[in-house]
Amino acid sequence: MQNYKLLNQHHYLVYKFYKGKHQVCFYDEEMKWLETRELNDIPEKVIDLDIIKTKDRFCIVWEEQHNRLISCKAAVFDPEANV
Repeated sequence: MQNYKLLNQHHYLVYKFYKGKHQVCFYDEEMKWLETRELNDIPEKVIDLDIIKTKDRFCIVWEEQHNRLISCKAAVFDPEANV
């Protein structure tokens, strides 16, 4: 299963969950692939994941479960997908 979300910043950034890995792929103006970065701060198994975009950054918010406890966590990224 693949999930894609476009994070249009300075380049075209596409969020992708593929083979258990959360990634951001960078594309140029002609949609040619430049690079892929793994988002290691996000665990493989999440209940739900949302992306909040602003002018100069984006935030990924997710829910995860540990035993019977469900928690909500977030990470804020700059336009180059750095935390």
